Amino acid sequence: MSVATPEVDGCAGQAKAQAATGWDLTVQAIYPAPGLHSACGLNCFRDAQEEQMDKLSALSMFVATAEHGSFSRAAEQLGKTPSALTKAVGHLEAELGTRLFERSTRRLALTEAGGLYLETARQVLESLREAGEEIGQLQHSLSGSLRLTAPLAFGPAFLNEACAAFIAEHPLLKLHVSLSDSYVELVEGGFDLALREGRSDLPGMIVKPLAANRSVLCASPAYLARCGTPTTPAQLLDHQALLYQHAALDHRW
Repeated sequence: MSVATPEVDGCAGQAKAQAATGWDLTVQAIYPAPGLHSACGLNCFRDAQEEQMDKLSALSMFVATAEHGSFSRAAEQLGKTPSALTKAVGHLEAELGTRLFERSTRRLALTEAGGLYLETARQVLESLREAGEEIGQLQHSLSGSLRLTAPLAFGPAFLNEACAAFIAEHPLLKLHVSLSDSYVELVEGGFDLALREGRSDLPGMIVKPLAANRSVLCASPAYLARCGTPTTPAQLLDHQALLYQHAALDHRW
């Protein structure tokens, strides 16, 4: 058997082929070519990303300052300098056009706008924390949909047990299996993987062997008693045969 995935040049969009030989079973997977980014677009994305990171950092500093009632105590808890927190809160106030804290030499108190902003800032930071945990869980487990095509004979012989075990191990994944002896184009058919017998030398496919699947010649004792047992390959031409017709197999007898 073998596994096949297409290897694609992301810049030119041209596929590079690797093929298996012999009578191996192959699995073929298609991955989209990575998109191209212009230098300007990439720089703009980086600038926006840095701006969002600065905003999130400022929100964290604002919430810590409000909870500790002091720039210095909040700075100590965050491992930053008091001036960094003062600057971050100042940027938020400039953006909002209002003061978030009433400052004096003796105390630091939230304004009415600051109290409203604090509640929202806490919700934003908590949502981001929860989203980060969920994404972390997704990185350690498979999810989404996986579409697989395979010959009809693979259903009872291989896929029943294998698919059941795979789904049990990855409960967040939806597996769609299509059994057909017709050749299916993966991209046009919307499939991610294919289990196939025989050679796989089509452009754009990366093939990895899984196991050998060999054809055997069998005869019943009653047939051999009636027609004789062949001792050379040439004698097979004088015998009757029931042949399995498959596109990957040699039909000559």
